[in-house]
Amino acid sequence: MEPTQVKQLFIDLFGKKLEIYGLFVELFEVELISTNNQRKFYNFNFKITNPNDVSYYSLPFDWEIDEMLKDFSKYVDVSTRSNVFLDTNQGKLYFNKEKTKEIENAFKKIDKIKFTLRSNILSKDLYEVKIESVGYKKYYQHEHIQLVNVIKPVSATKNGESYDVDKVILKYYEEFLPQEETYWESENLYLHLDQILTSIPSIGGYDVIVLEYTTKLFRK
Repeated sequence: MEPTQVKQLFIDLFGKKLEIYGLFVELFEVELISTNNQRKFYNFNFKITNPNDVSYYSLPFDWEIDEMLKDFSKYVDVSTRSNVFLDTNQGKLYFNKEKTKEIENAFKKIDKIKFTLRSNILSKDLYEVKIESVGYKKYYQHEHIQLVNVIKPVSATKNGESYDVDKVILKYYEEFLPQEETYWESENLYLHLDQILTSIPSIGGYDVIVLEYTTKLFRK
């Protein structure tokens, strides 16, 4: 079967332009890769556009396209693989202006961090550091999305009394966090961000995508 015929069969089954999670996916080319034991292998090239400026994470689009090709192979006895091209200039993890503002406001709501050191059984000192969010950074790696709240420490107390802010920050990063679970900040400081990110269809539709939120000290 010629690549043009395979492409037309796919379009007949799924449509010329598909809307997935608010973005548009279009099959623009099918290439014959090789023929092995009378079985043909085809490469499907898809293009994704974002005309409605929707927030997204690109990985789930790969999953959705792979599922479509599996279904396609049930009807047409060919082997396939896919290439997905983002024609958005927005990267693989993108937040539009509205979502960016929501995230920034959510981080700004956290204006203090309180903690005690479990490792010091002779002391129940309570530390508190007041912080100011100056922005955030985003990272991704396959099924893991991380947002980092970049903060500036304002002041600190120990048991309610004014205390050296640098010493409290040092205790937080070098003594407190290492003794806690990996996702302590995600679950205790920034859990409210889950609702913001999972409202993005391409993220909220998959439990396997791990969302992590951490804090990073801003230094000039």
